[in-house]
Amino acid sequence: MVTSRRQAVVFLGLIGFAGRAAAGDDGPSKVPVTLIYFGASNCPTCRDWKRFDLPKLKETESFKAARFVEIQKEIPAPIPSADRFPPDLAASRDAISESFKGKVGSPMFAIVVGERVTWSYRGAPSNQQVVEALQAAMKS
Repeated sequence: MVTSRRQAVVFLGLIGFAGRAAAGDDGPSKVPVTLIYFGASNCPTCRDWKRFDLPKLKETESFKAARFVEIQKEIPAPIPSADRFPPDLAASRDAISESFKGKVGSPMFAIVVGERVTWSYRGAPSNQQVVEALQAAMKS
């Protein structure tokens, strides 16, 4: 089931990507780089990350050049099933799940380029870690 909020996030991400493409900003990577955040509304670490770190991350050029997708999950649960993903990312679900090697928790993050997972992180990474991972993914 896709929620209205997630549809809005995906829609805005696609608009941003389309706008950059229309402006001729191809960047180093021809394949879109997607930062996926898996979090729970009842998770204190998730709430703190969204309240304190995400606003600062949104100001970085690396974040602005990527697509950001939020997928809700329970705190102790593994990566949700593919039907919880936006349709264009559903095929990446298994690779994302495998990148965590069976570990669960919240929040969890993944960077996907095409269908390839270039980075995954369990817990709340520093913004510097996310920016460096996005930059590496954009060069790949």
